[in-house]
Amino acid sequence: MAHIYGQSGAEKELLLKCPIGIYNFEDVKNSLTKSQNKLNQERTTFFEILPKVIHKEKDKLENLKIKEKEIENSLDEKITQIKKSIKDKKTKIGSKHKIHHLLTLPINYVDLFIKNNISKPSAMRKAKNDIDAQNKVIYPLENEPDQLFQGEQKELIGEINKLKTIIKSPDYSGAYGELLVLSELKELNDDFHIFCDVNIDLGGYVRYRGNRNLKSAQMDFVVVGHTGIFVIEVKNWSSNYLNSYEGFSPHEQVDRAGRVLYIYFKKHTLLFKPRITNLLVPIRRNMEYDEKYKFVLIRNPSGIRGFICSDTKTALSDREIHKLVSLLKWRI
Repeated sequence: MAHIYGQSGAEKELLLKCPIGIYNFEDVKNSLTKSQNKLNQERTTFFEILPKVIHKEKDKLENLKIKEKEIENSLDEKITQIKKSIKDKKTKIGSKHKIHHLLTLPINYVDLFIKNNISKPSAMRKAKNDIDAQNKVIYPLENEPDQLFQGEQKELIGEINKLKTIIKSPDYSGAYGELLVLSELKELNDDFHIFCDVNIDLGGYVRYRGNRNLKSAQMDFVVVGHTGIFVIEVKNWSSNYLNSYEGFSPHEQVDRAGRVLYIYFKKHTLLFKPRITNLLVPIRRNMEYDEKYKFVLIRNPSGIRGFICSDTKTALSDREIHKLVSLLKWRI
């Protein structure tokens, strides 16, 4: 098996947008399946116990109504007692205890006023509010159970929707494409070294196609072995996206990358001139050779390994490979 350095750049970009706990590409779909299964189980449990929950909440409602009646009866009884006390005292005012009854009568009237106008309304209002609140608990259970369930599982549903969005995103397609190619490259023997997500900055602009406009490049993969050096650009683009894309074409991207890598190696390897092969790998097989970029070859994922191994001549010595590997290790 080939030596692998670093991680697919598209996979790294994808994982940055994923929920915590997802550490590789395969985890995305696995997490979605796990979350969906959990949601289905929660839904089954929710609707299985729903009748019991409704019955329990209705029992609470009945108890609140009983309590409301008890409060009302208790307060009415106290008010009746106060009224009776006032009546009795009015009757006895002409007796020898006239002064005592005259002094306590105002207190009874105040007490009656408080009970009638403050205590009873306040207590009845609280009891009614408790009943209304309980009705609000029961209503969604009976009439909007699905909405209630979704509200309870809002976080889990949000995670599922996020994962679904990620799976439909260009980031996911890009990671899928790169990892598909990487799985092929891994099958190369241990004479080969595969570098993922190589980034090189030359430190200053150099000429490219007549203009001084090239300074850096990102490479999906760089493969180094006895058969040579290969810059690989992977594209998992739809034809619609390809036709509407306004940036550098895929052919130019890999051509520029190969140019940057050539200059970088030439600068640091004085004893030999590295020969670099530029490969564009369209996962959907919707890109063809472009004569404007004659040094950019098109290969499908299934044929890339055979192509890299097809040249039986030794392009690089062990010493040269060691030097190139040491240079690339600092660029991933």
